[in-house]
Amino acid sequence: MTQHRWTEQEIADLVRLYPDKSILLAQLEQHFGRRKGTIKQQARRLDLRRPNREWSEQDIAELIRQTNEFSHHEALHDDLSLVAITTL
Repeated sequence: MTQHRWTEQEIADLVRLYPDKSILLAQLEQHFGRRKGTIKQQARRLDLRRPNREWSEQDIAELIRQTNEFSHHEALHDDLSLVAITTL
């Protein structure tokens, strides 16, 4: 895998954009054309931090909904795996 060095302009953009909590990491990925982990790694090298997220009731409800969907999917997958094993 080829690693592309960060240009001076990209570093300047990262210094300006990364601490802004209104900008999502997905937006930074799109802006830089790099994966989230690569962006975070470069930000750490520059000692940049993002502020802690302030969770609204809607955010919490969405997280609970996603967690429940994931748990249901995992349980369904486990049930189907059990069925597949017992039918062998």
